[in-house]
Amino acid sequence: QNMTSESLSTLSFTLASISQKTDEIQPAAANAVLTTASTILSNAVQARVDYELLSNVLQSANNVAAATSGEAHVTKLLTTTGTYAFLTNRQLLGQQTVEYMFDNFRMSSASLPAIAATSKVLVPQSELEKLQSCTATTVFLSQNASAAVPVQISVIESNVKLLGSDKLFISNPVMVQINNLRGLNTSNSTANSHEILVSLRNIELPLQVSQYSFTTICRKNAVNVVFNYTCPVSNYVLFHNCNDKVGTLRSFCPVYRPSCEPFLSSSSKSQCKMVNFTAAATLCSCSITPNMLASGGGRSITSAL
Repeated sequence: QNMTSESLSTLSFTLASISQKTDEIQPAAANAVLTTASTILSNAVQARVDYELLSNVLQSANNVAAATSGEAHVTKLLTTTGTYAFLTNRQLLGQQTVEYMFDNFRMSSASLPAIAATSKVLVPQSELEKLQSCTATTVFLSQNASAAVPVQISVIESNVKLLGSDKLFISNPVMVQINNLRGLNTSNSTANSHEILVSLRNIELPLQVSQYSFTTICRKNAVNVVFNYTCPVSNYVLFHNCNDKVGTLRSFCPVYRPSCEPFLSSSSKSQCKMVNFTAAATLCSCSITPNMLASGGGRSITSAL
C-alpha cells in the first residue's frame, strides 16, 4: 500500500524506540529491524519523503549493529544506510553537506557544484578527534566542469569490529555512493570509467616487518637435497633445491603491504588498487563504472581493508 510521509516517519520513530535496549536484541531481531528499516526507506525513496523525517531509521540501524556480526550483517547494515544516503542525495541542493555520526557507523552526504577542480568529502569526526588532528577517511574526486551537473556523493564508514573476523583489517569498511557520474572526469583508459581516490584512515598500524632472507649453500654432488624456510608473520614457505647445483641460493620473504579490496558483492565491477600507505592512512585508487546501485541512476563502490 502507499505510505505517506507521516506514516513512514511514525514507523521510523517506532522502530528506533523498540530497538533502544541493545543488550536485549538477538541476531534474528537485529535482522528483522534492518529488513523493516530497508522497507521503510524503499517506500520513502518512491514517495520522495523528506530525509530528515526518517533519521530515526539510522538510529535503529545503529542500535542493532552490534547485536550480531559477520560480512552478511555488515552488508545489510551498509545497504540500509546506503539507501538512506541515496534518499538524502536526491534532495541536496547547491553546496550542501549532511553528516551523521553513531557508535557503529558514520556518514557524510554532500552535493558538489560543477567546478573544474578536485573536490573532497570527509567522514565526520568527533570534536575530540578534530582537536587531536586525527586522520579522517576522505574521498577525492576530479570533477568535469564542462558537464555542468552537480555531483552527489555519500561516504559511509562502519565499525570493522562488526565483521567479527579473524582477518587483519587496518581500516574500517567504507561504502562510497555517487550520483551523476557525468559530473566526474573520465579515466584515460575508457570513457565509461571514472577514477576516485579513497583515503582510508587506519585504525591499526600497518605491520612493520623486516625483510627476511633465506640463504643456502649448495655443495657439489648434492642429491635430493631440499631446504625450506618459513617466513615470520606471513608463514610463507621458501624452498631451495640444491640438486645438481653448486653455489649460494638466496631468497627473500614477501614484504607486507596493505591491499584495497572490494568488500560487498555489489562492488564486483569496481577495481581498487593500493597507491600508498602511511601509519595514519591507506590511499586507494578506484575505478568505477555506471553499474552498481539499481534505482534512480545511483552508482556506488565499496572498498575496505
